[in-house]
Amino acid sequence: MTTAAGTVVGIWHAGLTVTSLEDSLRFYRDGLGLHVQLIREVDVAAGEALWGTARPRARVAFLDVPGSDTQLELFEFDPVVTGDEPLEPWQVRHSHVCFYVTDLESLCKRLSSLGYRFRSARPVALAKGSLEGALAIYAIDPDGVSVELYERPS
Repeated sequence: MTTAAGTVVGIWHAGLTVTSLEDSLRFYRDGLGLHVQLIREVDVAAGEALWGTARPRARVAFLDVPGSDTQLELFEFDPVVTGDEPLEPWQVRHSHVCFYVTDLESLCKRLSSLGYRFRSARPVALAKGSLEGALAIYAIDPDGVSVELYERPS
């Protein structure tokens, strides 16, 4: 099979702007078990060119998702600029990232022990269609971002 020019062929990473890189690393590294590949200062000239605007400084962390080629990229800008309250899932501009997980119950216990909250009291069993038998829950990261944790059907 040939790939046409201008075709999306995969996903490398998802990026999130965070208030505190340290707080976010506690959630994504310590809570979810992602592996830190690197943490560095953003090249100001490259950042300005890519974003089309001048931002004083930023740090970036790349975290590897175990068992995949996908990464999560976390940006902490200086100064930190926060917006309104975190958006609810039904509001336009709300976004989320979803991770495949194993043993969702154990992962939820670990996140709870670290003080993180969820949008529901427990994982939800999906009962219809191709997702039947799967479990899912939305955790809330330190900035209010919804992080879906999805255990495939057995």
